[in-house]
Amino acid sequence: MHGTTIKKTITDLAAGSLADAGDDVHAATELMHIRISADMELYKLLMDPLVAQACYDKIRTVIRKERGKIWLTPRHVDDPGKRMKHMAAGNLLMFRLPTAGNKLLGQAIKEEVQAASKWYFSQGENMTIKGRWLELIADKMPRGKTVESGLTEQELRRLQDAATA
Repeated sequence: MHGTTIKKTITDLAAGSLADAGDDVHAATELMHIRISADMELYKLLMDPLVAQACYDKIRTVIRKERGKIWLTPRHVDDPGKRMKHMAAGNLLMFRLPTAGNKLLGQAIKEEVQAASKWYFSQGENMTIKGRWLELIADKMPRGKTVESGLTEQELRRLQDAATA
């Protein structure tokens, strides 16, 4: 089976389970789980991408921790006993670049450093926009009300536009 067929099969099974459960998400989830578990081919089709993503996420977590240790390593250590530990922690040349296949900063060329810089700035910009948007929403919210009971989709879109302006 190729990707589109896999997605269609799993999506069809999800839609059928939801319909059979009368649009009850929890009941549909249980029903789909039973159906998937009974068919090892479907189980494998559903699980393989999840396991691959979980592996990727764990590897990225290790890389972020390594990058953090390098970033936060003290600049100078006078104590000879601590100097070796400091050296083992790495230096800034060992900082990994997420956009260059996890290449070490010390081995990167100018264009790779520029691409990583742009990526980091885009992450911050994206988070800043979402933060501004959520702040605007909170400012408009009546106390004790949920977002859906206090604001319409149109108002949320208007606030989203304001956050990105």
